[in-house]
Amino acid sequence: MSEPLTDAEKVSALWEAIAQAQSKLGPVPKNGRNPHFRTKYATLDDILKSTLPVFASVGIGITQWTSTSENGVRVKTLIGHKAGAIIQDTIELPCDTTNPQKVGSTLTYARRYALQSALGIAAEEDDDANASAIPSNPVPTRTKPVGQARKVPGNKPQFDLGDL
Repeated sequence: MSEPLTDAEKVSALWEAIAQAQSKLGPVPKNGRNPHFRTKYATLDDILKSTLPVFASVGIGITQWTSTSENGVRVKTLIGHKAGAIIQDTIELPCDTTNPQKVGSTLTYARRYALQSALGIAAEEDDDANASAIPSNPVPTRTKPVGQARKVPGNKPQFDLGDL
Protein backbone atom coordinates (compact mmCIF):
# COMPACT_ATOMS: atom_id res chain seq x y z
CA MET A 1 0.00 0.00 0.00
CA SER A 2 1.39 3.41 -0.96
CA GLU A 3 1.63 6.47 1.24
CA PRO A 4 -1.21 9.01 0.95
CA LEU A 5 -0.45 11.99 -1.26
CA THR A 6 0.39 15.30 0.31
CA ASP A 7 -1.79 18.29 -0.52
CA ALA A 8 0.95 19.61 -2.81
CA GLU A 9 1.10 16.27 -4.65
CA LYS A 10 -2.71 16.27 -5.04
CA VAL A 11 -2.67 19.77 -6.51
CA SER A 12 0.22 18.85 -8.80
CA ALA A 13 -1.68 15.79 -10.03
CA LEU A 14 -4.75 17.94 -10.71
CA TRP A 15 -2.80 20.47 -12.78
CA GLU A 16 -1.03 17.71 -14.67
CA ALA A 17 -4.41 16.13 -15.49
CA ILE A 18 -5.84 19.49 -16.59
CA ALA A 19 -2.88 19.94 -18.95
CA GLN A 20 -3.41 16.40 -20.32
CA ALA A 21 -7.10 17.03 -20.91
CA GLN A 22 -6.50 20.39 -22.58
CA SER A 23 -3.96 18.80 -24.94
CA LYS A 24 -6.58 16.20 -25.96
CA LEU A 25 -9.38 18.68 -26.60
CA GLY A 26 -10.34 19.49 -30.13
CA PRO A 27 -12.15 22.65 -31.13
CA VAL A 28 -15.47 23.09 -29.37
CA PRO A 29 -18.28 23.34 -31.94
CA LYS A 30 -19.90 26.75 -32.13
CA ASN A 31 -23.55 25.93 -32.77
CA GLY A 32 -25.03 29.00 -31.06
CA ARG A 33 -25.79 32.14 -33.06
CA ASN A 34 -25.89 35.71 -31.78
CA PRO A 35 -28.06 37.60 -34.26
CA HIS A 36 -27.24 40.99 -32.72
CA PHE A 37 -23.50 40.73 -33.37
CA ARG A 38 -23.78 38.10 -36.14
CA THR A 39 -21.33 35.82 -34.35
CA LYS A 40 -21.22 32.16 -33.44
CA TYR A 41 -20.54 30.74 -29.99
CA ALA A 42 -20.44 27.39 -28.22
CA THR A 43 -23.58 26.71 -26.24
CA LEU A 44 -23.36 25.28 -22.74
CA ASP A 45 -24.42 21.95 -24.23
CA ASP A 46 -21.62 22.17 -26.86
CA ILE A 47 -19.05 22.83 -24.15
CA LEU A 48 -20.24 20.03 -21.86
CA LYS A 49 -20.43 17.43 -24.66
CA SER A 50 -16.95 18.35 -25.90
CA THR A 51 -15.12 18.61 -22.60
CA LEU A 52 -16.61 16.36 -19.92
CA PRO A 53 -15.56 13.03 -21.52
CA VAL A 54 -12.01 14.28 -22.09
CA PHE A 55 -11.62 15.58 -18.55
CA ALA A 56 -13.19 12.42 -17.11
CA SER A 57 -10.66 10.30 -19.02
CA VAL A 58 -7.85 11.86 -16.95
CA GLY A 59 -9.65 11.60 -13.62
CA ILE A 60 -11.26 15.03 -13.45
CA GLY A 61 -14.86 15.69 -12.51
CA ILE A 62 -16.54 19.03 -13.05
CA THR A 63 -19.70 20.33 -11.44
CA GLN A 64 -21.43 23.66 -11.08
CA TRP A 65 -23.70 24.78 -8.25
CA THR A 66 -26.16 27.59 -8.79
CA SER A 67 -27.93 29.92 -6.39
CA THR A 68 -29.57 33.32 -6.21
CA SER A 69 -28.47 36.28 -4.13
CA GLU A 70 -29.88 39.70 -3.36
CA ASN A 71 -28.04 41.02 -6.43
CA GLY A 72 -28.72 38.24 -8.93
CA VAL A 73 -27.38 34.76 -9.54
CA ARG A 74 -24.24 32.89 -8.55
CA VAL A 75 -22.49 29.96 -10.18
CA LYS A 76 -19.78 28.04 -8.32
CA THR A 77 -17.62 25.90 -10.61
CA LEU A 78 -15.73 23.04 -8.98
CA ILE A 79 -13.04 20.98 -10.70
CA GLY A 80 -11.93 17.93 -8.75
CA HIS A 81 -9.30 15.31 -9.38
CA LYS A 82 -9.41 11.66 -8.35
CA ALA A 83 -6.33 12.28 -6.15
CA GLY A 84 -8.44 14.60 -3.99
CA ALA A 85 -7.53 18.14 -5.06
CA ILE A 86 -10.28 20.62 -5.87
CA ILE A 87 -10.17 24.08 -7.40
CA GLN A 88 -13.22 26.30 -7.42
CA ASP A 89 -14.40 29.76 -8.27
CA THR A 90 -17.68 31.67 -8.11
CA ILE A 91 -19.15 34.18 -10.52
CA GLU A 92 -22.07 36.44 -9.66
CA LEU A 93 -24.12 38.27 -12.27
CA PRO A 94 -26.89 40.82 -11.76
CA CYS A 95 -30.35 39.54 -12.57
CA ASP A 96 -34.01 40.19 -11.75
CA THR A 97 -34.60 37.13 -9.59
CA THR A 98 -38.38 37.64 -9.63
CA ASN A 99 -38.43 36.60 -13.29
CA PRO A 100 -37.79 32.83 -13.68
CA GLN A 101 -36.95 33.09 -17.39
CA LYS A 102 -34.31 35.76 -16.72
CA VAL A 103 -32.87 33.67 -13.88
CA GLY A 104 -32.61 30.61 -16.13
CA SER A 105 -31.07 32.56 -18.99
CA THR A 106 -28.56 34.35 -16.74
CA LEU A 107 -27.58 31.10 -15.01
CA THR A 108 -26.93 29.41 -18.36
CA TYR A 109 -24.87 32.40 -19.51
CA ALA A 110 -22.87 32.42 -16.26
CA ARG A 111 -22.32 28.66 -16.34
CA ARG A 112 -21.09 28.82 -19.95
CA TYR A 113 -18.60 31.62 -19.31
CA ALA A 114 -17.40 30.22 -15.98
CA LEU A 115 -16.86 26.77 -17.49
CA GLN A 116 -14.95 27.92 -20.56
CA SER A 117 -12.78 30.16 -18.39
CA ALA A 118 -12.07 27.45 -15.82
CA LEU A 119 -11.22 24.87 -18.48
CA GLY A 120 -9.06 27.24 -20.50
CA ILE A 121 -11.02 26.93 -23.72
CA ALA A 122 -12.14 29.43 -26.32
CA ALA A 123 -15.79 28.94 -27.14
CA GLU A 124 -16.59 32.14 -29.04
CA GLU A 125 -15.55 33.91 -32.17
CA ASP A 126 -13.06 36.67 -31.45
CA ASP A 127 -14.82 39.97 -32.14
CA ASP A 128 -11.73 42.08 -31.39
CA ALA A 129 -13.60 43.63 -28.41
CA ASN A 130 -16.23 45.18 -30.66
CA ALA A 131 -19.08 44.06 -28.40
CA SER A 132 -17.56 45.81 -25.40
CA ALA A 133 -17.35 49.07 -27.35
CA ILE A 134 -21.13 49.26 -27.77
CA PRO A 135 -22.78 51.01 -24.80
CA SER A 136 -25.06 48.64 -22.91
CA ASN A 137 -27.35 51.47 -21.77
CA PRO A 138 -27.47 54.04 -24.56
CA VAL A 139 -28.63 57.51 -23.57
CA PRO A 140 -32.29 57.86 -24.52
CA THR A 141 -33.13 60.54 -27.02
CA ARG A 142 -35.76 63.10 -26.17
CA THR A 143 -38.80 63.57 -28.35
CA LYS A 144 -39.36 67.16 -27.30
CA PRO A 145 -36.98 69.91 -26.30
CA VAL A 146 -36.49 70.47 -22.59
CA GLY A 147 -36.61 73.90 -21.00
CA GLN A 148 -38.88 75.72 -23.42
CA ALA A 149 -40.92 78.59 -22.02
CA ARG A 150 -44.64 78.22 -22.45
CA LYS A 151 -47.46 80.61 -21.83
CA VAL A 152 -50.17 79.66 -19.36
CA PRO A 153 -53.37 81.70 -19.81
CA GLY A 154 -53.63 84.51 -17.25
CA ASN A 155 -50.13 83.94 -15.84
CA LYS A 156 -46.57 84.86 -16.59
CA PRO A 157 -44.61 82.42 -18.79
CA GLN A 158 -43.61 79.30 -16.88
CA PHE A 159 -40.56 77.15 -17.42
CA ASP A 160 -41.34 73.61 -18.64
CA LEU A 161 -38.83 71.09 -17.34
CA GLY A 162 -40.05 68.42 -19.73
CA ASP A 163 -39.23 64.85 -18.75
CA LEU A 164 -36.71 65.65 -16.02
